[in-house]
Amino acid sequence: MAGASVKAGAALKRNELSLEVTQHYAANPSCKSYVPHSLREKLAPEIKRLLDSHHGSHRSKMRGAYIQADWSDTAAGDVYSADDCTLGIYFYKYVDGELRLVRGQFLPMIDCRSNLVLGFAIVPERNYTAVMIRGLIRRVHQTYGFPRKYFLFEGGIWKRSKIIKGVEAKGDAVPFEETEMGLRSWVGFRHAKTARGKGKMERVIGLLQNRLEPYPGYVGRDEINDSYERVQKQLAEVRAGKATPEKYFLEESQWLVLIEKEIEEYNHEVQTGSIVGKSPLEAWDAYFTEELNHLDAPFEYLLANHRAPYLVTKNGIGIKFSGIQNRCWYRNEHTSKLIGEKVLVWYDPEAPEAITITDFQRQNPITIPRAEDAPGTTATPEMMAAAYASVKAQNSHALTVYRIIAPKFRRNILRRTVGLSDAIALDQQITEQRNAVTVKQKDKSRRFNSLRQAASAAGLALPGSAARSESTMQATSDLIELMQKRRQTEREQNE
Repeated sequence: MAGASVKAGAALKRNELSLEVTQHYAANPSCKSYVPHSLREKLAPEIKRLLDSHHGSHRSKMRGAYIQADWSDTAAGDVYSADDCTLGIYFYKYVDGELRLVRGQFLPMIDCRSNLVLGFAIVPERNYTAVMIRGLIRRVHQTYGFPRKYFLFEGGIWKRSKIIKGVEAKGDAVPFEETEMGLRSWVGFRHAKTARGKGKMERVIGLLQNRLEPYPGYVGRDEINDSYERVQKQLAEVRAGKATPEKYFLEESQWLVLIEKEIEEYNHEVQTGSIVGKSPLEAWDAYFTEELNHLDAPFEYLLANHRAPYLVTKNGIGIKFSGIQNRCWYRNEHTSKLIGEKVLVWYDPEAPEAITITDFQRQNPITIPRAEDAPGTTATPEMMAAAYASVKAQNSHALTVYRIIAPKFRRNILRRTVGLSDAIALDQQITEQRNAVTVKQKDKSRRFNSLRQAASAAGLALPGSAARSESTMQATSDLIELMQKRRQTEREQNE
């Protein structure tokens, strides 16, 4: 009521009230903020009703009337939902020997009817990418299958990402084959317009966060305002090197075991709300109806590989991967014959080592390894080795840890295989070609490591990865052989 008093007093001074009202009340009370009680009671409700609109249309909308979702007509497995949050626990890990204390990003996926947590991803970084979201979808699909109806996501990257939803053709301007499909060939997507639209997901995340408070490293859901001073002092000690991280915090693997245990316990715990009297596992079993769509092994490459049309340029095919600063280039003798033409490119968003190209009829697959980046032509071998190491470090990105909650119900998961009649042959060709590329790369690495050991024994220092070219390796091998023969000759002469 204090706010109403101030506003009513201001209206009285500006003569905005009627003559009858101003004559009825004293205009010069002893307290400058005084407003008669009866006047405050009459104005306060209207002021409260208009307060949100005064702040802005978005606040008015968010605090106004809303539609409450009723999930009683939904079966378990119809709709999956996922979201992100920064958990309130600091844990530690070492990356290339460097200590990192992080809270990380937590991406859980639930079934909207039963509130069952199907799986989650832990990203030990401040941000996550669409590749990580697609990885979570892929792994939940491997165990459970696709939702029968759709995924319920928020906006932002969950809505804009091409590797998740693809790019739809508009009218007849773009042929269907030339559009990026993402995952929309297999499942639908819906996006919440407000925070209430993903209320189920928010509630489950809140329940899981409640279970984390007893663990070491807990700083609350709002680290700045919750102000857990003891933990902040512990963080400062570890960062300054005055204490080891294990003294106060959990290591990443320990943290994963604990959060997986908490989710398992949550899934077995009787809940209230839409599944009152049942645990999420019991609710899944009770409300599960018909089989789910699932891509079995012969067709799973369709989910593992994103498909998009690309133009073959004079420099090859350039693809921008999430988490890698530079564009990755793919070229060999096959792409040189296709310069200026468009091809369908199949690639795993989580593995930039190689891509596969086909024509628009999905025929004639060719797997092309990634071309290694090279420093400037004037660099010395040592500089090239250092530059290559920096490129390798630059291209590396956080390894997302995925966990799928194992299904433990009375009823087996029913899954219906979905696929295309002509997909098996393409899958076999892609798999065979990529395996051949992998074997070739491993063989080259094995030969290089053997050569480096022989060079070290001969007193030579190879400049790291800069010496991986076939010509350099052959020259080094010849030099080592000559040095060995010379030493053998010297030993024979001495004897």
